[in-house]
Amino acid sequence: MGKNIDLFMRHHKDIGAHYSQRTEGQFEIVCTGIREVCYGVSLIATEHQATENKGMLIVFSDHSEKKRYERELVYQATIDDLTGLYNRRHFMQMVQNQTIPDGLGLALLLFDIDDFKLINDTYGHLAGDQALVDFSNKILQVYQNKGIAGRVGGEEFAVCFFAEDKRAALMEAEDFRTTMSDYKIILNEHDSIQLTASIGISFTERREVTFEDLYREADEALYRSKNSGKNRVTLGREPILREAMKG
Repeated sequence: MGKNIDLFMRHHKDIGAHYSQRTEGQFEIVCTGIREVCYGVSLIATEHQATENKGMLIVFSDHSEKKRYERELVYQATIDDLTGLYNRRHFMQMVQNQTIPDGLGLALLLFDIDDFKLINDTYGHLAGDQALVDFSNKILQVYQNKGIAGRVGGEEFAVCFFAEDKRAALMEAEDFRTTMSDYKIILNEHDSIQLTASIGISFTERREVTFEDLYREADEALYRSKNSGKNRVTLGREPILREAMKG
């Protein structure tokens, strides 16, 4: 750009330090804006002798397309295409990496849209997709900043978050169920869908409990919700460790 290179070095101190010490290195610079641009910066010594006046070659490479491709691969591997929530595999990994803080417990909520097959049969699969997307958006609105949300099945969703106790987890689930009971999906000027959800909860304060332990109890609680009239919340039992069951 015709400017003094010292301006660049002062702005990028890690590169400037290598440059001033005449040591080689590889760096990346991300320029944010309307279109994110990423550059690779290589510092290459023009001489092998260690002298203060050793020449340095600076090579810039545009990595923007490569980075966009990498981000797309990560997105495809972790995000459900239709809903924008984490897919089942990544959701499980995220939950497994959680460490329960002192004084709190971990709650797993499983949501199932009631009579989802009826929506598809009555209004078509596009309406079913719209129901899934709208339901997912509601989950994101409520839990984006306080939990991990994922799509774990066709019309089944899960949220994991920290709670003070079982009662707090139960109230959280009941609040969401009530919110959905008051929500309508507008398909067109003539048709709308009233969505309801059945919810199963598992809760534990024990750090040794695995995702599979939590999921098993939440799934059984969800089954009881579905078979007790739907549009309700059921709290599962304390997860039983598989090792203890073997004993």
